[in-house]
Amino acid sequence: MHTFILKVLLSICPDEQIRDKLVNVLVDELSKRYSEAMDQAQIILKAERMNLMTLDNKFQQTLDISQKRSHQEQYEIVKGKKKAPMSSYIHDILAAYYAVASKRFIDICMQATGYCLLTGPRKPLGLFSPQFVADLAEDQLMEIAGENAALSRRREQLKKGIQDLETGRKIMM
Repeated sequence: MHTFILKVLLSICPDEQIRDKLVNVLVDELSKRYSEAMDQAQIILKAERMNLMTLDNKFQQTLDISQKRSHQEQYEIVKGKKKAPMSSYIHDILAAYYAVASKRFIDICMQATGYCLLTGPRKPLGLFSPQFVADLAEDQLMEIAGENAALSRRREQLKKGIQDLETGRKIMM
């Protein structure tokens, strides 16, 4: 995410000096937002790992399919001996649960990532916005995008020179 933001700034702000100053202003708030996103991800991971219960009906469907297959295999000889019905049943439950849990885990991680980093109210991409620029103090704006002192002095000298020339022209006329 950070690399993406830096590349966007590079494309919209070719002046390296201004870009560096802008990044310096953004970096603290971006760090806070990244940290918040990571905290949210940890909460979701902790919640997912704490409870092994699922209410997804796909679990029962997957379990039924596995049990039908196991019942058919129960009468076949596997490596010289029959499978124990209880171990087959436990295996079917675990396989069905794993299929459902892995899909759910991936979906939840994708949703959390999308919300925390891309679409949520505290998304890092939302930091640099018109409101952010409007909230900057005048001295911050001058520090980021203002002219450097030497250029400002030179401009003032040129303005004074133009004014002197205009005065001289008026005198000559």
